[in-house]
Amino acid sequence: MEEREKSRSLMQPCRVPKARTLASYVPLRAHSFYSFLDSTLSPEAIVALAKEQALPAVALTDTGNLHGAAEFALAARQAGIKPILGAEIRINGQAALLYVESSRGYPNLCQLLSRPAAPARNETGPDNESVAAQQRRSFAFEDLDGLTDGLIAVSADTRLAGLFAGRFYQAVTARDAGGGQPAVACPAIHYAAPADRLKFDILQSIRTRTLLRQKHPEKRLGGRLHFRAAAELATACRDHPEWLAHSLEIAERCSFELPFGKPQFPAFAPPDGSSPREFLRRLVLRGLRERYGRRADPIAKQVNEELAIISAVGYEEYFLFVWDLLQACRQQGIAWITRGSAADSLVCYCLRISDVCPIRFDLYFRRFLNPERMALNKLPDIDIDFPHDRKDDVAPSPTWRKCWGCPSIRSAASPSIFRGALAAAGCPMRRPRAAALP
Repeated sequence: MEEREKSRSLMQPCRVPKARTLASYVPLRAHSFYSFLDSTLSPEAIVALAKEQALPAVALTDTGNLHGAAEFALAARQAGIKPILGAEIRINGQAALLYVESSRGYPNLCQLLSRPAAPARNETGPDNESVAAQQRRSFAFEDLDGLTDGLIAVSADTRLAGLFAGRFYQAVTARDAGGGQPAVACPAIHYAAPADRLKFDILQSIRTRTLLRQKHPEKRLGGRLHFRAAAELATACRDHPEWLAHSLEIAERCSFELPFGKPQFPAFAPPDGSSPREFLRRLVLRGLRERYGRRADPIAKQVNEELAIISAVGYEEYFLFVWDLLQACRQQGIAWITRGSAADSLVCYCLRISDVCPIRFDLYFRRFLNPERMALNKLPDIDIDFPHDRKDDVAPSPTWRKCWGCPSIRSAASPSIFRGALAAAGCPMRRPRAAALP
């Protein structure tokens, strides 16, 4: 009961206490460890620092991704702080911060970040294919065409003002008084306190595969990148209080909230005009006969039980989308492996989503999906691994593109854990013999 009440409370919109709106600024450029090897902070730690400073809001702007968005938003709601979702990207080589202002902006930002990266100029080899390089790829102005609605931009490059009419702020520092655009102070945050600088430098060295004090274009060997107290930033901007006022203005304009709660799947339209439930059932029964032949009849009872649970929790369209995606992969000769509890499902086996026979290995379907867990919003998923050199070739079918509105599929990169990380403090990071990180 307590867990259900907690889950319900997380679905409520965050209401910032009025007392906190008196704070002098909002941090607009916080990076978590989802910025690959470029921050020592977790999303929860960023929220905790904002709460410690009694700030009304804080923005998460990881480099080139939104992987921490849900984790960050949940932590902020629990703390009573307004979460601002965004990302830091490069446009024509210049840093730009994009914030989600409305429900229109979130899918636009997702679509922009999901666009395949072109090879970086003057860069070849495995380094250009690494997670860090992909996150730091530079976009051209034309890449933003049709994707700027619902987004607020902050950058030192004032040429972006034309693409974000009425939604552009110029990023400034104490050495740069700005120009004709509304200016805002947004110092970068990559660690909690000045004492954490060494940890951050070690991360940078691992990412760039250099010695600790060795220079590299992608390393910041100077500057203060800690979480600033309101008083510290007020002192730095005492001649331009409007720079801090604009940070509050941006936070106020960003009204988007992630809709946590019941899963929302686009409507899957079966090609034969039948309902998703009927279409899924026919596919599964056909696969049952293909997989088991004359042994299919005794197994049909388990198939019907699984289909009944899938129907009870409303997951038919989820299974069909996964099936449809893998059909396209099979046509392109792209192999995959289905792992985790999804392999317990006889339905997955009959749809050829998985090649692990749950009957042979006596696997338990309810470990993957059961109504009790669904009632608590503990949603299962089907984990699929693709070859690292074919991930960008995973192209959706026409059904997928129509329902999801995206031209391509990009995998969410999981930050890898490096063994022997402290070697960066005194030893060069040698290039591994194996292929680059996917």
